[in-house]
Amino acid sequence: MKTKHVVAAIIEKEGKILLARRAPGEHSAGLWEFPGGKQESGETLQQSLEREIFEEFGVKIKAGELFLRTETVVDDFYLILYALKAVHLNGDFEPTVHDSIVWVNPKELKEYKVPKPDMPIIEKIYSNTTLPL
Repeated sequence: MKTKHVVAAIIEKEGKILLARRAPGEHSAGLWEFPGGKQESGETLQQSLEREIFEEFGVKIKAGELFLRTETVVDDFYLILYALKAVHLNGDFEPTVHDSIVWVNPKELKEYKVPKPDMPIIEKIYSNTTLPL
């Protein structure tokens, strides 16, 4: 079974957290996710997340510390997901692999249908008394 290392951004702005909905034709289309993508060889987790967010939205972020690491079997591969705290530095979000974005109050995150690997991130955010950032 192949292993994939994936990074996800927990971006907070004005007390809300960014979720993005996968566009039709994309893997997990219609589901909301913490945006990110595959870690490339030679990249740190932070470099990978900063690159992925720029590619997916055209914005610059500063990726910070690890919030949560999860392991899940998805289809025919073993997925290791690293959720990192991140800060939006500049640029307007222009989705390319998503058809919508939303800034969500942390207490409303459970109202959004997310892929299995993202569920533990929401659970950990709920278990905190404050935002993860």
